[in-house]
Amino acid sequence: MQHTLAFITLLACSLMQTAFAAEQQGPEPLAISFMTQFYDVPAEAVKVKVMPRGKFEALVEAEAAGHFCEFEAVQLPKGTSAKYGWAAASMRCGE
Repeated sequence: MQHTLAFITLLACSLMQTAFAAEQQGPEPLAISFMTQFYDVPAEAVKVKVMPRGKFEALVEAEAAGHFCEFEAVQLPKGTSAKYGWAAASMRCGE
């Protein structure tokens, strides 16, 4: 019984890690996530423009349903548990 429970737990953790690894990384999916949450729009409705500012930084513009956000994004160190591997350093939104 303990071996079965341990196997099931290991399998579940493995599947979660695989799903996380398959998640798209970068400032674009981060922007899409923000816009879908802030403005309740589908991901397909979000238009994103990423302008790199060096190896680990980018200026990101996102637009959806008449809403506009601009933010600076920075890449986080490897091994960080951030979903997209990037974080917003600053954000400005309006219509």
